[in-house]
Amino acid sequence: LRRAIDAGLEKSEPDNTDKALDFALAVTDKLLHFGLSHPTSLSFAAVEREGNCIEYAQLLAKVFDKAAAAKHIPARAFVVHSGKARLFGQKVPMKGWEDHDWVLIEDRSGDDKAPPRRIYVDPTMHDFGLGWDISSNVKGEINLPR
Repeated sequence: LRRAIDAGLEKSEPDNTDKALDFALAVTDKLLHFGLSHPTSLSFAAVEREGNCIEYAQLLAKVFDKAAAAKHIPARAFVVHSGKARLFGQKVPMKGWEDHDWVLIEDRSGDDKAPPRRIYVDPTMHDFGLGWDISSNVKGEINLPR
């Protein structure tokens, strides 16, 4: 998987945060399809398999951070766990959706004196074709590890 990601980075050459995010979303979409009938595993290979929101978020964050580091992009991805997840303001009445993992990207490529740009990404929703930008749905304070 590492070799495949490195080869993909050489071909696509993401040179900013948004392109690194697009790259990470493409990798995640290709390697995972949503499902809950498996034990969660944070071990990934260059073959498609079932994944849940935890696995989607972890894979996207790892691929994004690898792309950012390789291309010297001043941004970092953090996996966030929401304990009271909602979709369009409603509780999702399906097994496994009472909580949800997603990714927060801090982009420090702007003005050094300004706070970093925060990008709220849901790779699971993106793979469903619902888009990745969940910024309007994120409520409350998010404490990130430093």
